[in-house]
Amino acid sequence: AHDLKSPLNQINGLISLIKITAKDLDQDSSNYIETIEKSATRLNLLVDKILDVEAIESKTLNFNIEKVNLSDLLDNCAERFVINAEKKEITLIKDIEKGLVANVDADYTNQVYENLISNAIKFSPRYVNVYVNLKEVDGKIICEVKDEGPGMTEDDMSKLFGKYQKLSAKP
Repeated sequence: AHDLKSPLNQINGLISLIKITAKDLDQDSSNYIETIEKSATRLNLLVDKILDVEAIESKTLNFNIEKVNLSDLLDNCAERFVINAEKKEITLIKDIEKGLVANVDADYTNQVYENLISNAIKFSPRYVNVYVNLKEVDGKIICEVKDEGPGMTEDDMSKLFGKYQKLSAKP
């Protein structure tokens, strides 16, 4: 996975150069460049996930623990998914208590928030609600992402935390 990062960074760099220097591209060419850029970004994220799994298994995670405003982090993360929700005519309902701070790694925490919200939207049918909540209860900060989707089968629940598992739910 590490060896994939270098060529991906080169691809992204070249795409940036093309976008800066090529001013008179026709619409099709512009669309192709956008597609290449999105594909390279998705591939980069997949490589990052593989590296995360390797780091977890080797117990060499490089955490950067610092005081983070979880309220702001979750609110900003949820805002990035509003358009995705609107495309499916899903209402994203936020109830985020202000000023909740904890010592966490901001990047990993954001990644968890993104995965939870993304999956709630992806696996929910149209015309439902997705709830994003953050509150303090008995000195603990509780984050909750709830949807009105079909839920998981018992078989899927048994596979949930297995490595590289494919579950039966379909978006």
